[in-house]
Amino acid sequence: MSPYYYQRLFKRLVGKSVSQYIRLRRLAQSAQALKNAKRIIDIATEYGFCGHANFTRAFKETFGITPDEYRVKLIPLNQMNKPDLQLRYVQIDEDIPLIADGIVIEITRKRIEKQELYYGLTTKVSISEQIPVGEATGIDTPFLL
Repeated sequence: MSPYYYQRLFKRLVGKSVSQYIRLRRLAQSAQALKNAKRIIDIATEYGFCGHANFTRAFKETFGITPDEYRVKLIPLNQMNKPDLQLRYVQIDEDIPLIADGIVIEITRKRIEKQELYYGLTTKVSISEQIPVGEATGIDTPFLL
């Protein structure tokens, strides 16, 4: 899959762009590291920030508190958790991609612009009397319709 399509698919599944997600995950992991006695500059560089000021600004924009304040108070933070992308969907949502066995399936509803007319026969078929396909021989009543 192309990088462009991957990024679109990722944003639909996670609700954030790839770069936003990476930044938020780095900040979540750095918040855990702030509980240790490491220097803030060391934590900043370890998690991909170019300096103390850059890290502090990003941390405050995301959590509303500086890393120093967090280290002192250790209040619970709402953090970006790693999403479960195992994609074990029970329901298929419209316009939401589904990945199964390496295939991406997306269902989009189309509206019929002009009326269409179909002819056919209708009758009641008792499901309880039907023998599942492959379990026995016999006439498949729905097929005869």
